[in-house]
Amino acid sequence: MDMLSIFREAFRILTDEVPEFSYPEWFDYLADQIPAEDSRARRDAARFLSLLEAVALCRSFADGRRNKSKEIEINFADYCVAYPILREAFASTYAGAHPMAMEFARAVRQLCSKSKKHVTTKEVATHLGWNEAVAHKWRVEAVKQKVVQYKSGTYPRNQKPLLPGPAEHPTAFLPEPRLVFEARPELGTVVKYTCPLSGEALFMRRRKAGGSV
Repeated sequence: MDMLSIFREAFRILTDEVPEFSYPEWFDYLADQIPAEDSRARRDAARFLSLLEAVALCRSFADGRRNKSKEIEINFADYCVAYPILREAFASTYAGAHPMAMEFARAVRQLCSKSKKHVTTKEVATHLGWNEAVAHKWRVEAVKQKVVQYKSGTYPRNQKPLLPGPAEHPTAFLPEPRLVFEARPELGTVVKYTCPLSGEALFMRRRKAGGSV
């Protein structure tokens, strides 16, 4: 079969057998992370979902989803494939955070990576050599930009334990796949997918208690 025949057959499948798509419950996490107060973010969300459906459709022929049902459920591997394709393009939509907020966020990431647990604003202030009032100010901005987040739960003396935020950087549109994976246990312990940019076979394994994988 020549390339023109292949193209015509692919076009016929896409136009004559249009699938329906469904989204699993873990998409609630993504909805919470998208900066929905930004009108451009809402438009970008629709564009991203279109790309995600295209990725799912292409992958569904290989993994069997297309053969099992006319309705294709988006899976986490689809998200892992789609994320790097438009990450930088969508990132240009958003204004960057203040450099001091970014410095605070970098300190949170470094301290959490080293300790394998949450950190406090006081610990960040000590690490950076700031007084606590300055650290509190830029913590608020870092949380607003989603480069830092509060650990869920109730803590004594109104403490607010800190963790790295869902955004890789202040212009991130969607959370990186690792953060989604760790936040949603129903995604299992291992996910396998192919990098769309390099063609490399990749896998993601859930971290065990204590930070190991």
